[in-house]
Amino acid sequence: MKRYQTMWIATMLVLLAGACGKEEAPVEETIRPVRSEEVKLVSLSERHSFSGTARAGVITKLSFRIGGLISVVEVKVGSRVAQGDLIASLDAADVTLEYEQALSSQHNARVGMHTAKANLERVKGLYESNSLSLSEYETAKANYAAAQSTYETSVKSTDLQRSQVGYTKLFAPMSGIIGAVRVERNESVSAGTTVAELNSEGDIEVNIGFPEAFITRAQVGMPVEVRFSAIPDRMFAAAVYEVSYVIDPETHTYPVTVKLREHDPRTRPGMAAEVTLDFADTSAKPRLVAPQQSVSQDIDGKYVFVVDAATAGEATVRRRNVEVGKLTGEGFEIVDGLTAGERVVTAGVEKMYDGLRVRPLN
Repeated sequence: MKRYQTMWIATMLVLLAGACGKEEAPVEETIRPVRSEEVKLVSLSERHSFSGTARAGVITKLSFRIGGLISVVEVKVGSRVAQGDLIASLDAADVTLEYEQALSSQHNARVGMHTAKANLERVKGLYESNSLSLSEYETAKANYAAAQSTYETSVKSTDLQRSQVGYTKLFAPMSGIIGAVRVERNESVSAGTTVAELNSEGDIEVNIGFPEAFITRAQVGMPVEVRFSAIPDRMFAAAVYEVSYVIDPETHTYPVTVKLREHDPRTRPGMAAEVTLDFADTSAKPRLVAPQQSVSQDIDGKYVFVVDAATAGEATVRRRNVEVGKLTGEGFEIVDGLTAGERVVTAGVEKMYDGLRVRPLN
């Protein structure tokens, strides 16, 4: 029995000795890829926002060129129409009758002209054979000239009446969306009365007002950002399109129009919008600026991770406390802690720590 116990103890000692003799394999450090940007000296800009209202780039008031009784209204508010689509029609009974009468008058005038021409040729032959007097020949020529004039007038009258018949139908001059319908069927309208308003689609503008302090710094073409309260998930790139020379006496601001560079079917005229512009401060010296996403904060204050110069594709990040100024359109103004040309981590900052080895992606 003692012999078996001794053998068991010896076996365990051998196993323990073997286990103690094994060394753990070293864990290879993972080199994390990071994105960074350079800290630069830039001319700072002032960012200001203005409230505005969206509108269609083109609003066309559609009207008939003649008066009459509305017989058909083919559209309603919100209808999408293509160029050439019928919008509304007038009762064409009266103008059609006048057109038919003009055609009849033209036919009679043509017959009269041919008769006068034939008579002139007959009289001319008799005059040349000395069978008729000069006065009779001159009378025949005058009658033919008058018949020609009557026919030409009748042709113009027929063309006019034909146009009048065409004017009883109102067609869309462009593609778009009906923003308003101002008439109803069986309503009598005069020439020029607005029947409907057609809004262009896809070229939304926003009207805003600039205070006097900013109007001299506004320029056509300067880039702006537009956000709609009804579409909070998207920012739209736009540009200043028009700058008024005259102040609005009611708002005491200068009307400014910006035009969206991007189309989104969710945008509609009348939507409330916020327009943001960066006005360059040309009088100030360039300031040191770091990207907004590179600056973090904890109990020790604001800090960034600086990427040391890369060697063989690898680098080390170092935490560095910074003193920041105001937030601008280019990023945070750096008052102290960084110098121009240094690179700071801009993505995954929350996963960084001082001394971490990284692989810069840019």
